[in-house]
Amino acid sequence: MLIIWTYVGTFNFDDIFKALPGLLSSGAMPYALLTAAGLGIFLGCVGKSAQFPLHVWLPDAMEARHP
Repeated sequence: MLIIWTYVGTFNFDDIFKALPGLLSSGAMPYALLTAAGLGIFLGCVGKSAQFPLHVWLPDAMEARHP
């Protein structure tokens, strides 16, 4: 998210999608940073929603303590 903010200056999806083609074609933003930003956002979503392979701990985490 910080990479996107640094290069685009907003978190508004419309503004990001409008700005990225110009940033990439001019070389102002390297493709490697865009890839890193995309992977970081994806991995954050995977961790937040406990998707594969992080799903195995979810049943134990949701289980209530037994007195």
